[in-house]
Amino acid sequence: MSIRQFVAACIAFLCLHALAQTTGKFSFTDLRITGRVVDAGTGAPLEGVVVSVIDPRSPQPPASTTTNADGKYNLAINALISPPLNLKVKFSKTGWGPDPRELVANLSKSPQIDILLADLKGNSNYYKALADATVKNSVANVAVTPPQLEPLLSLPPERKAETLRAIQAVNLDVYAGVQAADRNYARVKQLREKFAATLSDVTADPDWKNPGQVVLTGSVRSEADKAKLLEDLKAPSGKTFFTDNLKIDKSAPALNNHLAHQPKTPTPNQLRFDSLGGG
Repeated sequence: MSIRQFVAACIAFLCLHALAQTTGKFSFTDLRITGRVVDAGTGAPLEGVVVSVIDPRSPQPPASTTTNADGKYNLAINALISPPLNLKVKFSKTGWGPDPRELVANLSKSPQIDILLADLKGNSNYYKALADATVKNSVANVAVTPPQLEPLLSLPPERKAETLRAIQAVNLDVYAGVQAADRNYARVKQLREKFAATLSDVTADPDWKNPGQVVLTGSVRSEADKAKLLEDLKAPSGKTFFTDNLKIDKSAPALNNHLAHQPKTPTPNQLRFDSLGGG
C-alpha cells in the first residue's frame, strides 16, 4: 500500500467513525440503477452519456458508468445507509443539455431513471422535431406525469426561442405551459440544489400549467415538517410560488432546520416571481 492509499484509507475511516458517532449506526448496501437516455428531439438512443451517482455522506468516490449504443446504462452502487437513501444522480454529455442533468432520487424506491437530453448545437429541422416531440409528450403524459421540459429549457436563448415559436404554431396550450415553466426554471434549479444539499426527500419541477409556480414532490415526515418547509419557502411578500404535492411518510427524514429561511430583503428573482403572481 502506497502512502497516498494509506492516507486515503485513514481519512475514510475517520469520516465513517465521525458519522457513526453522529448517527449512532451506519452500514452499506448494494443498489443498482438502470435506465435509458434518449434524444429529446428524435427519440434516438444516446451513447456515451456519463451517469454518476453521488452520496455526499460517503467517503467513497462517486460510482459512474456510460450509456451503451442503445442509450442504456446499468450501474451498481455500494451506498451508505443513513436514512433516507436519497442520492444525487447526474447525467452529462458534452454538447447536450442540460449539462449536467441532476436529480435526487430514492434509489431503493425508484431504481430506474429514463432521461431526455437535447442537442445544443442542432439545426432548424432538429428544433422543429424537438418542438413536435415536446407537444406530443406533453399532451400524452400530462395526466400521468409532468413532461420532461429541462432539455428544451436548457437550450441557448436563440435556439430556445426558435423551438418555442415552433411549439406556438402547433399547440397554444403547450406553448403557454412551456413559457410558464421557462419563467420559473432558475428558481427550480435553486430549489433542487438546496434539497440535494440537505439530502431531503423532496424535489422541485416546473409547473408548466401555472406561471411562476414550482411543483414540490416527495415526502416529509409529518404535517409539522410539511408546514415548516412550506413556510420556509414563502417569498418575503408572504406569497407562495409552489404547488404542494408533498406526501406524509413517517420514514422520511426530519427537516431539522435544514432549509434556510428566505432573506428579509427580496432578491431580484423573488421580485420577478412576485410580478408573475407567484412568490
